[in-house]
Amino acid sequence: LRESGGLPAAPPRILEINAQHPMIVGLADAGSDDEPFERMALLLLDQARLVEGEELTDIASFATRLTKTMEQALGGGM
Repeated sequence: LRESGGLPAAPPRILEINAQHPMIVGLADAGSDDEPFERMALLLLDQARLVEGEELTDIASFATRLTKTMEQALGGGM
């Protein structure tokens, strides 16, 4: 019905962020000019999408970001 105009369009989704959460504070402190910041911010967005039951549009990029983040957390020794 929505496609034929019988139902109103769904309202836009809103991502709520707790500015005091340690991950958000850490991202803010890291600065947005480096690759690790962008990678972690995108992982956080992908995580929110998954929690809401959405499908990721680029699973390969998600897996690459997750692997790089895990390697970095383990000291890059992999």
